[in-house]
Amino acid sequence: MLLASLALADTLDPRATHPWAIRGELEVLTAIEWGAPLDTLPAVTVSWAPSRRCAVDATVGYGVGPARSGVHGQVVLRYIAGRDSARSAGATFAAGPRVAAGSDFGTIASLVAEVGVDVRAATGFSFAAGGGPVVFLNDSREVERRCSGFCSSEQQFRVDALGIHGRVGAGWSF
Repeated sequence: MLLASLALADTLDPRATHPWAIRGELEVLTAIEWGAPLDTLPAVTVSWAPSRRCAVDATVGYGVGPARSGVHGQVVLRYIAGRDSARSAGATFAAGPRVAAGSDFGTIASLVAEVGVDVRAATGFSFAAGGGPVVFLNDSREVERRCSGFCSSEQQFRVDALGIHGRVGAGWSF
């Protein structure tokens, strides 16, 4: 009887019936210091939930910097904590490595942590939002940014600097 109940619970859990998700996302990244770059980055995330409580997210998108050259990517292990009664939405905690390469800033390695929400509805709709700290692991190149032709400033991501990132995205689970 217990095994039958557990099997029925798995068929009702959207993560069991739709373990994969693909989402278009918009990310924001900055370092917490004067003159630090602030970038908005379009990205695509593929997420796989091998169980009810964990998922692995792989994200790839445009590079950091004014020219939008290069790429950025991250892979995080996500823990899904409390969930709603339909088991489709839950609070999440995630952490993992992040790298941006080939952009104006050069290669930037960092570690990210995130608190957020993950929704995988039985209909196939997928939504995720979250944010948290970023620790930069190396200095980037300095990049000059112009302010409407009246001013300019040198910007750089610095090793051990603390940053903030946020993201929001929607897509489809299958």
